Amino acid sequence: MADEYLLLSGGIYSAVLTALYHLWERDIRDLCRRMLRYYPVADQKNKIVTEQNIQEYNYDKLKSLLIFWGAEETIFPEVNLLRLIVNTIKHGSGPSAIELVKSNSRYYRMLALLCDLDLN
Repeated sequence: MADEYLLLSGGIYSAVLTALYHLWERDIRDLCRRMLRYYPVADQKNKIVTEQNIQEYNYDKLKSLLIFWGAEETIFPEVNLLRLIVNTIKHGSGPSAIELVKSNSRYYRMLALLCDLDLN
């Protein structure tokens, strides 16, 4: 934990995590747009999902599409942890920070010291 704190406190780790998550998210959106061309899907209202929909989808909808197309569900807890950390770094207190406290308070405590977040 001490090594992770030093990396986070230097800002480099935070920047790298943020960049990696945004690269992953961009690549996943691109993959989903390509997949739609060969494997069209409908949403809950039975409307065909479009490339524009993909651009607007949040993490949970992208995850659902990927699982529908065969992605292993076991990778998503780690991706979600990265998403929560990145959003907490970027936005501070908010929905992602609250979810991070519940799911992995260890990382939240480290970020709280850096981002001036409430530790309660």
